[in-house]
Amino acid sequence: MFINENTALQCIHLESMRKILNNNELKLIDNNEFESLFNIFFDKNHKSIFFAWLDYKVISGIFENSNLYFYKDNLLDKKYLQKIRIFDISKELMIWRVKDGFKGRFIIDHINNENEFNCYTDNYEKCDFDVISAYQKLFGTKIKESNNKFTTITEDRGTTITLPLTGISTDKNNEIKHPVWLKTYNYVERNSIDQATYFDCRFVELCKKYKM
Repeated sequence: MFINENTALQCIHLESMRKILNNNELKLIDNNEFESLFNIFFDKNHKSIFFAWLDYKVISGIFENSNLYFYKDNLLDKKYLQKIRIFDISKELMIWRVKDGFKGRFIIDHINNENEFNCYTDNYEKCDFDVISAYQKLFGTKIKESNNKFTTITEDRGTTITLPLTGISTDKNNEIKHPVWLKTYNYVERNSIDQATYFDCRFVELCKKYKM
């Protein structure tokens, strides 16, 4: 395990199912039917979170009970969408814009729920991966504002980000006691001469402190 001030790393091994999605499989985006698309890949009764890169800003949100929840007046509009990552502890759907529409990648890792993992069989590639589990510390030392689903954190250098996360502890001066971390899985593959390279990465969860 490697740890420095801003990053913590650990190598693990996972069984995974992976699928590349073409524009036709993502056609629900054409009518901004993101809820219907996400229902295909995620349990509607389980909370998932997402980050979306639009032409003009990055937004975050929550998908739960077949509904999308945004902070204030943020919205998903395919006209401005460059990339989106929606994820939970075991899987991620990533969608990105290409010249003639959108492409996507869905990956699910065998972590705790074997029944959920085994239901993904048709047209999925089953892989055994070495994975670098990483925690990246997010900028933000103070809470700017919050509600029952989102918290906006900021710091003196001017960086501000709204996270689909609550319950961040602060001291009497509104300073965040423990930084927020983004956990990622970074997938490694080896070529014919056993050289290892990264070939994919997914978001896993937001953490109030990293936990190996």
